[in-house]
This record gives sequence, C-alpha cells and structure tokens, in this order.
Amino acid sequence: MRHTEISPNSAGGYGRYGMTSLLRLLIVLVAWAPALSANEEKKLLHICTDVNFWAPYTLVVDGKPAGIHVQITERVLKQLDINFQISAWPWNRCINGARAGNYDAVVSASYTEERAQDFYYPPDAAQATQSAWRVTQAEYMVVVRSPDYFDWNGDNKALPMPVGLPLGYALVNAFRENGLQVMTATKYSDLFNMLDRGRINSLVVLRQTAEMYISEKRFADRLMFLKLPQRSKSYFLLASKRGKINEVMAQEIWQGIAVVREDKAQMAEISAAVKDQLERCFDLLGLCKY
Repeated sequence: MRHTEISPNSAGGYGRYGMTSLLRLLIVLVAWAPALSANEEKKLLHICTDVNFWAPYTLVVDGKPAGIHVQITERVLKQLDINFQISAWPWNRCINGARAGNYDAVVSASYTEERAQDFYYPPDAAQATQSAWRVTQAEYMVVVRSPDYFDWNGDNKALPMPVGLPLGYALVNAFRENGLQVMTATKYSDLFNMLDRGRINSLVVLRQTAEMYISEKRFADRLMFLKLPQRSKSYFLLASKRGKINEVMAQEIWQGIAVVREDKAQMAEISAAVKDQLERCFDLLGLCKY
C-alpha cells in the first residue's frame, strides 16, 4: 500500500516547499530588521538642552525639558512633521555631544566663531544684534551683594572679581581672554551661594534667573542686580554639522521658529503653559532646580 503523505498544503496550508519558502522569508525579514530600525532611527532627531534652571527659557520640570525655548521648538517640529526627542543634560555634555553628532541640535545657544565651526547658524547670527531667526533675545544682569551695589558703566573690567559664571558658557572664555578673574560652577544655586558667602564678588546671569533667586528668603535684601545689563544677545537652535539636520532643513526650522515667536496667539499659549510650570517650581521648592 502506497503511503500518502498528508501535507498542510492539501488543506490550503504550507506544503513541504511552501514551508521552506516561509522559512526563507522569515530569515530575510530578520536580516532586514536591524536595517529597518536604523532607517527609523535616522528619522528621529535627538535634541539636547541645558539641565540648568534658565527660566523662563529652559528648565526641567519633573525630569522633563520645559520652558519657552523648548515649547517653541516642540511646536515648530510638530508643524513640520518631524519626529524628535528632547533631553536635558549638563551644558558641557550637551554642547560637546552635539559637536560629535550624538545630538542633532541644541536648544539654545548664542553665536560664537568657535561654535560656528561645528554648528549651522542662521545667516545673520554673526552680525545682527537681534537676529531675525532667534528663538529669543536674552538680557544678562550683574548680581552683587547689596552693600556692594555701585553705578556700573558697562565696562566688564570694572566688575568686582572674581566673577561667577555657569560652567561651559561662552562668556567664560571671553572674560578670561580679557584678563578677568572667573570662577565657574555647574549649578546656579551654587553660584548664588558663592556670591552670598563672599567666594565671588559678582555674578552674571539671565535677568529672570537673577530675579528668581534674589527673591528667595535666604537672599532677600542680601543680593541685587545692577541697573545696566551686562549684555543682550540672540539665542538660537543650533544644528550640528555632524547630525541629521542639513542647512536647508535648519533654515526651515529657523523660519518656523520666527513665525511662532512673532505669533501673539501662539506665544500667549506658550507663555501661559510656562507660567504654570514656573508656579509649580515656586510652590514645590527644588522641583525645577539643578
């Protein structure tokens, strides 16, 4: 009696040869999987921002990047249908990681010739006092101990030294190159404590940051900022030349930023959201401080 092999193919199944083809197909799909994952990864922009409290522009709330610059960036990238992920790191790790191509963009930083070697900037970044493609225009103030207040004339060499500055910021090298004595720290809270305790004699920080810290009970009537700003400058989304953003794509993002920045309705929404974040920071001491 002849043996009849019953195959799944006889019931609409695989069959001996069909099973072989299926196995081959599975092997091919498994081989393709890393490539498919890599292609998906290429479409995702990795963006970093400073973990420091730089309110209202950038800050971290509940471990997540927040602030006006972050919200503007998120809104623009969503409008451009770009997949992205924003993470917060200490400034040196963020900027140096982006230089190496580990991050595709930085939110946000000012213009320097040194950075321009590794990052794409808007075309007017080097010359304009107030760039058309800025994320914002930031104003820096000089903070001193209240008894040491004086009528500063804007000459950096007349600042009480040593001057405190956040580690990794462009002004550190500029001051040192001009012979100013500088001390740095990673945390803003450390800088204000250093000033209060006399380890430094002045401190240069963003106006909003200065206002927040000197309003705290521990610094009330002890610290204040001078009337004249130390500088006012444009801040940008920087695109890493070793990342996934080319000049054309960068220009599209900068143009989108300019549109959102000048849109009163959108900025009102963003400001309201950031105000809520800041109120949480003030209500829950330490929530937003690094």
